[in-house]
Amino acid sequence: MEPHLKALGERVAAAQDQRLHAYLDLGRARARLLDAVRPSRRPPLRTLLVAALALSLVLAAGTAAFTLRERPLAFRLGNGDGSDGTSQWIAAPEGAAVPIHFSDGTQLTLLDNARARVVDLDSRGATVVVERGELRASVVPRKNARWRVFVGPFAVRVTGTEFDVGWQPETERFSLNLRAGSVVVTGPGLDGERAVHAGETLRLSPRAGPLATDPEPAATAPEPAESPASASPQVSADALGAQKTRRARELHKRPAQPDFRELASHQLYQEALAAAEAAGFELLCRSAALEDLLLLADTARLAGTAEEARQAYRSVRERFPGRDAGKAAFFLGRLAFDRDADYAQAARYFALSIEEQPQGPLAREAAGRLLETQLLLADSAGARHAARQYLDRYPGGPHAKVAKRVLAQP
Repeated sequence: MEPHLKALGERVAAAQDQRLHAYLDLGRARARLLDAVRPSRRPPLRTLLVAALALSLVLAAGTAAFTLRERPLAFRLGNGDGSDGTSQWIAAPEGAAVPIHFSDGTQLTLLDNARARVVDLDSRGATVVVERGELRASVVPRKNARWRVFVGPFAVRVTGTEFDVGWQPETERFSLNLRAGSVVVTGPGLDGERAVHAGETLRLSPRAGPLATDPEPAATAPEPAESPASASPQVSADALGAQKTRRARELHKRPAQPDFRELASHQLYQEALAAAEAAGFELLCRSAALEDLLLLADTARLAGTAEEARQAYRSVRERFPGRDAGKAAFFLGRLAFDRDADYAQAARYFALSIEEQPQGPLAREAAGRLLETQLLLADSAGARHAARQYLDRYPGGPHAKVAKRVLAQP
């Protein structure tokens, strides 16, 4: 054995012995064993064996308690036997679900087309980042449990409960349906922390804030006709599509051309973009008020038209170089990152967004994206700088583990 490995083993053994003494009362067990073997008492062999067995059980119990207290949780996917590493993206195929089993009995399930990753594990719980789609969670209640689920720009703090949570980046909609227990939600549009209790459904938008906080409807109640903004997460995509189509027809029956703002408020982004183009997209970019111009840019982005979205966001930055210019920079960065894979341009925009809106609702996500772009660009100095800034501002954020790993590298 190498000398340094032997020395390391001796230090680990000494540390384990010290920790075991904190959990076990070895003195009393040792005294009983010594009494049993004194010549004056001459106990039968059976007594000696019982005493030795008692001591070994005490030692085994203490070792088990020490191991259980210190060992981080592990997880595996589906019915696989092995544990999967953290920070790897997990995606559910279309029309299928991917269960994630944790060693404490907790189960998370990614539903149709959802994408997420486990970014951190310890003995108390895990940190999970949901990029898109719906996650079904059944977290086993344990003393001092700590689970965190980052869903888009929102964070859900969990101890032990059952819930469904989802994020749709295309429409920027967050939903939470709590079946049992309680959780705390933080994020843009909320005034501090929002507690959600069993039977409640919470729907949020970073732009519009809370959309609804409702008790879950009874299973036997007839399903009411609702708008997509207030529909239950259980409503199917086909039903939502039918509702949108009916509203679009009703709006188009009106004598006047519907305004893009009205259509966008009903999440009819394709129709809203067509209305904006009919009214003159470039004219709106040059003349619309700030709020309308931001809505126009968001509408084009959510309708999937990247060039018009860029044009509108750039108009925000040129015409209104104030606080909301940082929001426009963030979405220009996202378009460069997601649509073009132009990571250099994305990095410039994310850095601008942080500089112009350092306390804004998108600042944490911009900082995480900036770190990702520097890693993709293989810019070691830039990645270390981004990692230090991220940990200074968001030590418990979803990119904290990646930042620590970057700084740990020589």
